[in-house]
Amino acid sequence: MRRWVGRVTGILGLMTSGSVWADCTAENDNPQPFYSIHVPAKLVMQTAPVGGVLASFESKAAKYTTASCNYRSSIKTTLDSRGREPSGIQNVYKTNIEGVGIRITGWANNQLHFTPPSEKTTGPVVPGNVVFPSHIKVEYIRTGIALGSSGQVTTDFRVEHIIPGILPNPVSFEPTAKSTELINEVYFSSCESQTPNLDVSMGKQQITQISANAAPKKTFTFEVRCRGSKPSTPIPVKVHFEGDSPAEGQLNLSGAGQPGVAKGVQIALTTPEGAKLPFNKAKAVDLKWLRSEPTAEVYQFSGAAQYVPSNSGPLKPGRGDATMTYVLDYN
Repeated sequence: MRRWVGRVTGILGLMTSGSVWADCTAENDNPQPFYSIHVPAKLVMQTAPVGGVLASFESKAAKYTTASCNYRSSIKTTLDSRGREPSGIQNVYKTNIEGVGIRITGWANNQLHFTPPSEKTTGPVVPGNVVFPSHIKVEYIRTGIALGSSGQVTTDFRVEHIIPGILPNPVSFEPTAKSTELINEVYFSSCESQTPNLDVSMGKQQITQISANAAPKKTFTFEVRCRGSKPSTPIPVKVHFEGDSPAEGQLNLSGAGQPGVAKGVQIALTTPEGAKLPFNKAKAVDLKWLRSEPTAEVYQFSGAAQYVPSNSGPLKPGRGDATMTYVLDYN
């Protein structure tokens, strides 16, 4: 009987001890129950790759505070994202602007301490083994190639930080405004040509002129309108080409080798300055900026096409058609 009673007493003692050792003690003043995160009136986007930071702000919301927490104390941080969906990038949520996500983090003493929602369990007891966040940072992350135009972007969320034994509990952080103006001066939401199908009439050419590299050049031009940004200086827009090209600035005839198609001929493609048109994205060339319109920035590309001899054999008359696609490179 005595052994049995002794064991029960021991178990009760362990249970009581466990509840005591689960608490934390603040090493300076306890935090307030609520902190406001100041939201600036506007933010300006910077250039960034997908996954990079387009714009950010932070607010020193709370006093720098540390606590001593006993072994295996559970420190939690929750995030109310106001129903926003995950963006596909870790800890980043979609906003109301295309291609822009939001990430919230907690900082103290210039160090990242949490990215909510999160939970951690403390290790062995040492003074100050838990730090209370003093800064909340809000970052707008690029989540896609296409980006929306300037506008009000959401800042609405609520973070709650929970340290057992520290009162008040939880401690909440919330922005002073539900949105801010995000200004886009570096990216377009879309660029499109006004002539998606461009026909360049080469006309009838003499074989003697082609063999002498003296066939007349046929110039062509197309305009591109880009929307979604009103930059103070023109944003670069580039173009490269795709097609049956044996080399830069060269285009094979459609149906080469088939009956009725000219032989020993290809088409040379150049810029007005004589540079070969690129058939490789890495070598894309700039479009010329023309003008600003109320809803778009207008660019132009000009080129020239010329029949020239190829290395496929002697020249023989026939059809001389060819097709290529131009690809706009922006953002």
